Amino acid sequence: MRWFVVLFVWCFSTVGSAQQRLDSLFFKSDLQADLEALKKELIQSHPNPFAFSTESYFNKVYEASGYALDERTSLRDYSLIVANLLNTLRDSHTSIDYSQLQYLQMADGGYFLPLQIERVSNGRQRFFVKGDWEDKITRGSELLAINGVSVDAMFKHALSYACIEGDATEAQHAVATSILTICAGLKKPYAKINRV
Repeated sequence: MRWFVVLFVWCFSTVGSAQQRLDSLFFKSDLQADLEALKKELIQSHPNPFAFSTESYFNKVYEASGYALDERTSLRDYSLIVANLLNTLRDSHTSIDYSQLQYLQMADGGYFLPLQIERVSNGRQRFFVKGDWEDKITRGSELLAINGVSVDAMFKHALSYACIEGDATEAQHAVATSILTICAGLKKPYAKINRV
């Protein structure tokens, strides 16, 4: 339990010293230090960090994460780098806090699209609207795109953030579906009025 709390605090520790916005930029050296601290804490605190992965693979992705950083990297881009690193462990207890990503989208006057989505996969993957906060979209409508970006592209992006436990890919797909509207806002920020 201790390591889960640490991850929650760590993932957005850099936010405390800067504006709480997804487009906030951070220096590469600061983010590399954060990645190093995350790795150290994972190894020391997790009871079995390599139960579903290998230490060698984790270290390769850790090294690649450092190379993925620009001299100035946005919190939006950094969140994806961290999500990819954590997902190498294939442990659902080590993931980004999705509610924090939603909060950061709404900070400073931002917006969020409050859709409930259902994924149906019977030969072909399709997404349907289960509801929205203002009942402006008919329930059962097929969702094809959000603000001009296909729902398939949004789902693929959400999979990058979605945690997985071992080889439970169907569970990961369920998580990706539930966070799809959060991740859609990371890919293309929402405006006051959005096209669905």
